[in-house]
Amino acid sequence: MAASKRPTWRARWLGRKLRQLRENKELAVKDVAEYLGVRQPTLNRYENGLFPVKAQDLETLLDLYGVDDIDDRVQLLRLAQSANQRGWWEGYVNSEFSDYLWAESQAARMRVFTLDTWPGLIQAPEFAKALISEGPQSHDPEKSTLLFKARVMRGEVLRKADAAEASFLIHEAILDQRDAGPAVIAAQLRYALELAERPNVSLRILPAASWAHVRAGLGSGFRVLEMREAWPTLMQVDTPIGAVVAEGEDVESFADAYDALWNEHSLGEEGSIDRIKAVLKDVE
Repeated sequence: MAASKRPTWRARWLGRKLRQLRENKELAVKDVAEYLGVRQPTLNRYENGLFPVKAQDLETLLDLYGVDDIDDRVQLLRLAQSANQRGWWEGYVNSEFSDYLWAESQAARMRVFTLDTWPGLIQAPEFAKALISEGPQSHDPEKSTLLFKARVMRGEVLRKADAAEASFLIHEAILDQRDAGPAVIAAQLRYALELAERPNVSLRILPAASWAHVRAGLGSGFRVLEMREAWPTLMQVDTPIGAVVAEGEDVESFADAYDALWNEHSLGEEGSIDRIKAVLKDVE
């Protein structure tokens, strides 16, 4: 028997929201399940994000819980509708990263900080292909091809009509990475400069001489996503065993640290673009 898919982030969040609404009304699971006409395990699965909530059942629950605000109801109904949608990335990446890509596609604002290489969202196709060919998937041509396609398609999120406001803070040491060869590096630099001209994209360089990120306790790259709907702000943090998605109060401290680096310690808009242009001239 095939293993069931891990519930998506939005399914889990919707489940937690339903649990909070029930507990705020001081209602027991068995009483709500009886009112809804389902078994207790079904309601538990709803609240754990393990089972999609039917629209009719969700409407009944919102009535029972006293959710009268039309905007709140619409947001929860829309979230339930999308809770188990995986999008174009299904089959290209693992379920956890697929979940993050969904959130990325729904974000109103992104803040990206990277220490090791150009962020996936702004990687030129030539650079992405070279990077993937040297990565852990290089031994598997099929997976490498899928990952490359996913990365190229992922970048389109910045070119949508309603694209998120996105800022990218790049550690200067990344500009010194030349192993991919002059042609590939030049393509990447030109690609970054082109994207930086878009009204929704900003790019700054954190000087290699700066220790500000170390003092702030930022030892790895991360991405903060502010969502369009009334959902929690999300953060994805790079770790040696893979990326971790978090939410809650800790996210705000990372966002504040990012803003401090961006405003007080980066080379600024013009200085950063000039630095990239200088590297491009040197590479060419």
